[in-house]
Amino acid sequence: SLKSIVLDMEDEVLANAGVDVFEEVFKLIFIKLFDELQNSRKLTKNLEFRNYGESDGELKEKIEGIFNDAKEQWSGIFKEDEGIELSPSHLSVCVSSLQDVKLFNSNLDVIDDAFEYLVNKNAKGEKGQYFTPRYVIDMCVKMMNPQENEYMIDTASGSCGFPIHNCFEVWKKIYADMGISESHLFTAEKKEERALKYVKEKVFGIDFDKKTVRVARML
Repeated sequence: SLKSIVLDMEDEVLANAGVDVFEEVFKLIFIKLFDELQNSRKLTKNLEFRNYGESDGELKEKIEGIFNDAKEQWSGIFKEDEGIELSPSHLSVCVSSLQDVKLFNSNLDVIDDAFEYLVNKNAKGEKGQYFTPRYVIDMCVKMMNPQENEYMIDTASGSCGFPIHNCFEVWKKIYADMGISESHLFTAEKKEERALKYVKEKVFGIDFDKKTVRVARML
């Protein structure tokens, strides 16, 4: 699982790298999701989040280039001047650990599990936070039976599990209405404009914890 890979990276590299583990792993997952999306939509010929035999310095330069592109296209998650704090050698080990994992089309639990581990557990306990399991969210959303013409707001949204599953549920209805067969919902394929319009205009989440808000925005 992604969590076990993160645990291995933490044991082998990150604990001795002198960096904020959450921040650096979050950056790597952010970059990898962006790279997979670009490649799936044929905007790049090859996956770039991969060591093709470059030196550690060349690899870091390449990964930082993807990070800058991702920050520009997916704004509001990182500041413009934020960079990768890992040294070239530490980054090289982390890229090698993550490069064969496919994040799109995997269950969102895989990503949640890793982030739940990474978000400071003491801070979460003090603030009464927890990550609701996706299957519980899915059941609740099905019971609510959200419709395309309805607004949805989660006032303690955390990593946005409820808003995301709400989107999935309404997308199924939109696609059925349009006569389009649905594929896996957490996928890199471009969504129909009607589905995107619903998300942009009708779905909202609020939270005060900066780390979980950043996770939510990325997802």
